[in-house]
Amino acid sequence: MPTLAHPLGYAQLSDVVITPEIRDDAVKTKGYFIYPSQLFVRVAASANTNESLNTELAAIFSAIETSANGYPSERDIRGLFADFDTTSKRARMPTATT
Repeated sequence: MPTLAHPLGYAQLSDVVITPEIRDDAVKTKGYFIYPSQLFVRVAASANTNESLNTELAAIFSAIETSANGYPSERDIRGLFADFDTTSKRARMPTATT
């Protein structure tokens, strides 16, 4: 049975079950928050067929950084993904037609 304490269990949850209290507690204890759908295991599962992968990654990186806004960790998290160029076509996985 998946649980919040077990990472694979968390990855299987729907984002809609995440309450503001869960989000707030995560930022207070971890310094940032990531929705289940934003976890690497979920993004990687559809990466080969996701035509919007770069856009999705940019949105996820931004969401992680902004999750810390207003918390003591904000300064540490801001700019965390600044070195990732999600606009580069080289970041995309090649397809059968490329």
